Amino acid sequence: MLGVIIPFHSRRQALDQAIASVGSRPIVVVDDSPSGSLVCSGVEIVRTSGEEGFAAAVNAGLEKLQSMGHELALLLNDDACLRDGALTALELSWCDGDGAIAPVLHEPSGPIYGISVSSWGRVRLMSQPGAAQALSGAALMLRSTERFDPAFRHGFEDIELCQRLSERGLALRVIDQAQ
Repeated sequence: MLGVIIPFHSRRQALDQAIASVGSRPIVVVDDSPSGSLVCSGVEIVRTSGEEGFAAAVNAGLEKLQSMGHELALLLNDDACLRDGALTALELSWCDGDGAIAPVLHEPSGPIYGISVSSWGRVRLMSQPGAAQALSGAALMLRSTERFDPAFRHGFEDIELCQRLSERGLALRVIDQAQ
């Protein structure tokens, strides 16, 4: 069973578009804004103490989805939107050996097929399909039992989580059908 987590900080119009892009799936919006005054109908809202950071907000959402009985979670940035059919393609592509899967991300500069990380730590976005060493937290499907390291407030938490998943022998995949 799949649920969606959208961490929210301050982009309300973008949030509404992100919510609309996931259709009728159960959604948990984690309000990590300074004011904590988010009101949004049709979704579950979890409030942090405010400005705890991306990793802590996502972890609060993962905990909530897990408590609701959802085994899988799609993490979606509050300024990201899924294209029609992307969520279904991700869900149908999930395998037991997966640690995380992601859609192809579309940026103004072109598609992103994951992240490569060199042995000395250089990080690059992949503009062509290939074996990714990490996936972007902008749109990422994972088990609801996973957690980000909260020491990463905003930046590289997705890479660190992917590294831990890989070390456990779990696959990281970009799903070409999820554009």
